[in-house]
Amino acid sequence: MQLGGLWGYLAAAYETPAFRNSCPPDDEIVEHWQSKPECPKTKRLSTADAQPQYSFDVPAGVVPRPISQQ
Repeated sequence: MQLGGLWGYLAAAYETPAFRNSCPPDDEIVEHWQSKPECPKTKRLSTADAQPQYSFDVPAGVVPRPISQQ
C-alpha cells in the first residue's frame, strides 16, 4: 500500500477523541484549500442545509501506528 506510514498515523489519530472533536467538516477543508491559487477548483461537497460530513476513513488493513507523546 502506498503511504502506509501516513495512513497508520492517521488511523491512530482518528481513534483519538481530541483529534476527532477538533477536526473541521470536510466542506471547510475543501473550501480552505480552494482559496489557494495553486489548487484546482471543485464543486461543493454538500448543500448549505446538509449535515456536516467528516471523513475518518482509512484503507482496509491499515494498522494504527503509535503517535509519540512529546
